[in-house]
Amino acid sequence: MSSPRNILLALRWYHPKIHRGVARYAREAGWHLNTDLCHTQSGLECWDGDGIITHAKFSMHPSPIDGLLESLPQPRVEIARHVHGKDGEVGQLAADHFRDLGVRNVATLGFEGSIGIRLRSCEQESKAFADVSRIVSYPDAPWRERKESLVEQLRMLPKPVAVFAVNDEGGAWVIEACLSAGIAVPDEVAVLGVRNDELVCEALAVPLSSIENNIEEFGYQAAAMLDRHLDGEPLPKTSMEIPPCGVVVRQSTDVLAIAHPQVLRAMQFIRGNLTEQFSVTDVVRATAMSQRGLYKAFSDHLGRSIHETILHERLKLAKNRLLSGNDTIDSIALQAGFTDARHLHRIFRQALDMTPREWVESHRPQKE
Repeated sequence: MSSPRNILLALRWYHPKIHRGVARYAREAGWHLNTDLCHTQSGLECWDGDGIITHAKFSMHPSPIDGLLESLPQPRVEIARHVHGKDGEVGQLAADHFRDLGVRNVATLGFEGSIGIRLRSCEQESKAFADVSRIVSYPDAPWRERKESLVEQLRMLPKPVAVFAVNDEGGAWVIEACLSAGIAVPDEVAVLGVRNDELVCEALAVPLSSIENNIEEFGYQAAAMLDRHLDGEPLPKTSMEIPPCGVVVRQSTDVLAIAHPQVLRAMQFIRGNLTEQFSVTDVVRATAMSQRGLYKAFSDHLGRSIHETILHERLKLAKNRLLSGNDTIDSIALQAGFTDARHLHRIFRQALDMTPREWVESHRPQKE
C-alpha cells in the first residue's frame, strides 16, 4: 500500500478560507497536509514531502518565508499565479451594488498591482455616478498619521458616499476612521470590502458588507491542480479564474441612499414585496406621484424604468437563491415573484442571454 502524499501548505499570507479549501481537497484525496508554515516561519529547510501549495511571490510585499520556499525543490502550485479570482467581476459587483443602493458618489480605497483591477473595474463601471474619487492609505506610515490622513480624505468626500475597499481589512480601517471622526456609517459613508472574512466583517462596531470572492475555492482548485501535476499532468499555461459569488450585505451598506423621497418609498415597496405579484401601477400607488412623474424620477435617480427596476430586483433575488443551491428552479421562481419557472427562464434569456442553469455553470471555476 502506497503512503499518502505529503503536501506542504506554505501561504505567504494566511487566510482560513484558503486553508479550508485545501484541507477539503486533502481529505477527499487522502493526503497528509503539513501546515507548520501556517504557524511558524522556519524549521522546514530540509522538508522532503511531495508538493507545495503557496502564493505567488509579491515583490512589493516580501514574506519571511520567501527564502525558505526558494530553497525547496518540490513541485508547487501558486495561488494568484496558477489560480486567481476574476477581479474585474469583483469590481463590477461593487459598482452594481452601489447603483442598487442609489448612491451618487463613489470612492475606492486600495493599492495598484494585479489586485488593483478590482478598483479600476469599479471606477470604470461607475461612470453613471456623479462623483468617483480615489482615497489612499499608507500602510507603512505610523498609525496616527495613517488614521489622520484617512479621516481627512473621508471628510472631503461628497456625502453620502459609498467606499469600495480592495479587501476586508481596508473596509474595517475605513469604518474605524469614520467612527473616530463622527462620520455616520452607513448613512454618510457606506463601506464594502472583499473576501467576506467573517472574523473581520462581523467583529466590527458596524458589521462590514463584503463581496464573497470564493477564496475557499482558490485553495480547493489549487490543491486539485497540484494533485494532477504530481500525477504527470503539466501545469496549465493559462491560470484558472474563480468567479465571485456575490455581495453579502451587512450593516455597513444596509441603506437606500436615494435622495428622492418618492423613489426611495417606491424602492422600499418593491424590495418589501418581491415574493408577491405586483405591477407598476401598484408601485405608483405606494407613492404620492403620478406614473409619468415617478417614471422620470426613476430614470433620473436609478437610470432604469420602474418595470426594469422590478425585474432587476427579482432577477437579483433569483441569482442569490440559485447560488445557494438549496432550492429547485420552480421554488426559486416563486420566491422571486415570477409566475413560474418558464417566466424565470424567459427573463434570464432576455437579460443575460442564458438559462438559469447556464448562469450557475458560468459562476463555477473555468479555465481560460
